Amino acid sequence: MNNDITDQIVSCLLKENLLTQEQVLHAQKVKSKIVSSKRFIDILKDLKYVTENEIKKALTRHKKSFKIGDLLV
Repeated sequence: MNNDITDQIVSCLLKENLLTQEQVLHAQKVKSKIVSSKRFIDILKDLKYVTENEIKKALTRHKKSFKIGDLLV
């Protein structure tokens, strides 16, 4: 994926069964085919695999904290 922060977020979503490995692979293929610099998490949301609310809840349950600047990369 893009970076360590994205990997951590995706890991939380997988642990929470909010994403499947197949969905992650599909989203990676989609990202590789688009020319924009769209964030991987945004692609997951665009594909309707997860919502912003689900991401927040998963990170809260796994007690992940990130600097706001890390999430904007």
